[in-house]
Amino acid sequence: MQTVGAVMLLALFASSAQAAPAHDKAGLQREVAAAAAARDWCRALHYTELLETLGHEPRLVFNAAELARAAGDLATARSFYQALIDRDPGYAKAPLARQAIGEVDAHIDANGPGARCAVPPPRCGDGAVEVKEVCDDGNTEG
Repeated sequence: MQTVGAVMLLALFASSAQAAPAHDKAGLQREVAAAAAARDWCRALHYTELLETLGHEPRLVFNAAELARAAGDLATARSFYQALIDRDPGYAKAPLARQAIGEVDAHIDANGPGARCAVPPPRCGDGAVEVKEVCDDGNTEG
């Protein structure tokens, strides 16, 4: 019975891997820059998270933590700081992440975890091919 469960689990991962969206890295980077310029930290966080799915980069994990913290989503910020320390303990900014965890924990203890960032609605031209989105080939046309 365990073999059947393992095979089903492998099939599930295989089908989800095939259905993974193909994001446009340059488009996502533009969205992060535009969102940061507009001080829309949650939107910048969303696109930074999508960028990180294209290939692990410690700087993106640290940036995601910083964006979540700026947005007031402290639980998410803490998770990203911890992920950076766990996965890339030798990264140059890991000491800053350790310090930030202490600061975030103190803030959470005193004020709560803050509000979670909402996922922005899908839209054409942002470089992110998302669920229920019918277009995104790098332009703003349908």
